[in-house]
Amino acid sequence: MKTLIICTLALTFLSIILIGCNPAGNSKTEPIGSGGISEKESRFENVKLNFIQVTDGIELVVPVTREINVGPCIIESTLISLLNGVTDMEKNEGYFTSIPAETELLSLEVQDGVAQCNFSRDIEPGGGSAWVMAIKTQITKTLRQFDEVDAVKIMVESRREDVLQP
Repeated sequence: MKTLIICTLALTFLSIILIGCNPAGNSKTEPIGSGGISEKESRFENVKLNFIQVTDGIELVVPVTREINVGPCIIESTLISLLNGVTDMEKNEGYFTSIPAETELLSLEVQDGVAQCNFSRDIEPGGGSAWVMAIKTQITKTLRQFDEVDAVKIMVESRREDVLQP
């Protein structure tokens, strides 16, 4: 019985390492995790999510500090929190998002300082250039808060060319 418990714990730990991501900022690739967070993986941290706020009639992308459960990968959890949009309290404070609510994160890799984000086609709003630029800016500013991320590349359904065009 003791051996079974030790084997189970070892397999759980190994699967967390293999599935999760470890943003070490080196040349390793960190795949997106499974999305499931167990109680043992629960860890809350304050991160900055970039949303839109109108100030003096001008829409600005501004950071909002939010405490999130970072799970096995803080970068992935932060990006998913951004995609989930503003809370009711943030909405009441005048924040909103340009990212369509249906948008899903399909994959995320951070390699050599570049975060490659692959989103569902729902991210392409079909709107004007200001809307597209707001989406790109929200994602980029949110991810650039991490020392491991120097640049952000956005893909749509694994397509790299002509994504998020007005």
